[in-house]
Amino acid sequence: MPLYTPCSCRILSTGARVWAQLMRAYVVTPSSSTPIQCVLHPQVVPAGPNSPTFFPSYTQPIHLTDDSIWVLRFPYVVFLIRNKIEFFFL
Repeated sequence: MPLYTPCSCRILSTGARVWAQLMRAYVVTPSSSTPIQCVLHPQVVPAGPNSPTFFPSYTQPIHLTDDSIWVLRFPYVVFLIRNKIEFFFL
């Protein structure tokens, strides 16, 4: 899933295209009589192979049981195109 993509909207004054960025991912397990086990080990790579990989602040996988919710907030990425592409992670 791409972290950012061209948005279908445009800046009104210039008509320039803007970028849309995915900010959060939600994982929800249903309440069920059947046992559910969901194990997450998230990694975020915001661009191509030369960009850094982000991990949550903990090292153990996340175990979700039934009737659970988990939210991953993605890093905010700003990039500028001049002579080269520069990435800033906030």
